[in-house]
Amino acid sequence: MYFLEVCHRTGMVVRGEDLVPDELVVKTAYFNEYLRKVDTLHHLGACLAREQSVLALLTAQRSLRQPSHFDLEERLVEALVPHLQKVVALQRRLAGIELERAAAAEALDRLTFGVCLLARDGRALLVNRAARAIFDQADGLVLGATGIGAEAPAARSRLAGMIARACRAQAKASDTVLPVRRRSGRRPYAVLVSPLRIRSSELAIDPPRAIAILIDPEQKLAGAEELLAQLYGLTPAEASIARLLADGHSVSEICDQLQGTANTTRTYIKRLFSKTGTRSQAGLVRLVLQLTGQLRRDRDA
Repeated sequence: MYFLEVCHRTGMVVRGEDLVPDELVVKTAYFNEYLRKVDTLHHLGACLAREQSVLALLTAQRSLRQPSHFDLEERLVEALVPHLQKVVALQRRLAGIELERAAAAEALDRLTFGVCLLARDGRALLVNRAARAIFDQADGLVLGATGIGAEAPAARSRLAGMIARACRAQAKASDTVLPVRRRSGRRPYAVLVSPLRIRSSELAIDPPRAIAILIDPEQKLAGAEELLAQLYGLTPAEASIARLLADGHSVSEICDQLQGTANTTRTYIKRLFSKTGTRSQAGLVRLVLQLTGQLRRDRDA
């Protein structure tokens, strides 16, 4: 009864004995089976917040051997309640912001290209999963305590200048792109650096000033076959051929990998054109790259 009343009177201080006199409480099974064991009788409390499934209560209990709460204590709690309500509201707001940040980080991790948010001095404040995979390859791009860098001296100097301009002159800097050669000899990375034109509070610590997009043209299309099969009703063989075409394989190479004939492979490709609404291998490849380049399954990340 006491807690029900407290919950329904948001912001009001309630004394248990005002609702149910002590002489009646001590005659109940609840008192004998619970309150006596925990040495509690007198209650004083207030509901600080009540919204849908959120319930914040302030309660104070006294021992069986102590007198009930005094009027002075009740007034003290009444004076504290408005401040505690503000604390609860602020805590809920901060928790919501933290959830939004976690959701945004998870969303960035679902992207197939690398994303780095950079501070004013070029340090990386956030690095998504695809970017970490690129840095882990140690094949032309590096991530250190001072930020993103390139292994080749010339590219390192140009990249540092791009980042500095984007981070320190937000409104005046423009998007810049740099190819970064790789030690492995594979196709170079593409690095796009752009200023973030966002308003930030003076109280903010290390707000992001720029964004760096890292693209690996050699990235394999993980999860492409399942995605295409779901979108266009492709058979496993058709989905495999679509993925191999997008990976840059020729018809003869696809025949070798799938152990099929050229005529069979071309028949599958014609079915792909019909099911996907494309008219050429170039159009099919473009469609596959656009779809799989935008979507990443969590288990593939």
